[in-house]
Amino acid sequence: MFQHPPLTADTVWDKAHSSYLELWAETGIVAGSLPMLAILGALLMAIANLIRSAGRLDINAAAVGAVAAVAVHSLVDFSLEVQAVAYIFVAILALAVAHRPPASPASRERR
Repeated sequence: MFQHPPLTADTVWDKAHSSYLELWAETGIVAGSLPMLAILGALLMAIANLIRSAGRLDINAAAVGAVAAVAVHSLVDFSLEVQAVAYIFVAILALAVAHRPPASPASRERR
């Protein structure tokens, strides 16, 4: 459905076709940026594990890919408002963040 001309002021547009705009409109710039900062933190952890070749590379690569796909898609759509997409996205990020690489022998000797 779409609005036919002439566009009147009595129509309420309540859905933004951008997850970022939706967050900022509903919660403000500061509070709306917090989820993005949390995702950025998880992304940086996954990238650090990929660079160090520490831990499960497949899980970390999946997290980096998922963040890239969701970040670009959220510019023009609101896919993270679909519960199934959000749950799988959070599960992939949680696997990457929760997985700790095995301790090196040098770090065990310091303890």
